[in-house]
Amino acid sequence: MRIKVRKADIPPAERDLFERYGERVISGILAGGFTPAATELLPLYQQDHVKGHARDWLTERDRLRECRENLVLWLEVGVLVFVIVGVAIDAGLWYGESHPRAVQTSKPH
Repeated sequence: MRIKVRKADIPPAERDLFERYGERVISGILAGGFTPAATELLPLYQQDHVKGHARDWLTERDRLRECRENLVLWLEVGVLVFVIVGVAIDAGLWYGESHPRAVQTSKPH
């Protein structure tokens, strides 16, 4: 499990463009090959190096999502363990109160 996701080397202007339009639009242009209606997306459709940056950005976004999902999973497991331990302690206390043990007294010799 990765804690830190490596950021792709993407020019800031292109990164801003990708983030503005989002993963669905960018992946749709890359996968479908459709000419985008927005003129600012034309370089993504026409220039190979911009396509490479878009693929790198999509990979980065996927790794971020995977890291977030793993973090949420481990947080849920931690909460579940905490609840189970709490219930076990509570059950032990309840059992101890409802079934008092006989007190043994020792006789002095």
